[in-house]
Amino acid sequence: MTHSAVLIVDDEPLVRDTVSELLSGAGLSILEAKNGAEALEVLNKRAYAVAVLLTDIRMPGGVDGIDLARIA
Repeated sequence: MTHSAVLIVDDEPLVRDTVSELLSGAGLSILEAKNGAEALEVLNKRAYAVAVLLTDIRMPGGVDGIDLARIA
């Protein structure tokens, strides 16, 4: 059985933590990634169905937020 989650992708830990805390406080399941490559790994796992992708646009590592959204 898969559960729906929000995937938060941002290279700034403070941003990721703050958004995660706010959304989890609203009862949502949260997944986090620090860059596009890590987010792709999360998306390829089948434990959660990512219902919402909340991503930074500019991130280091070769996969930016726009690329990530297109792939997702």
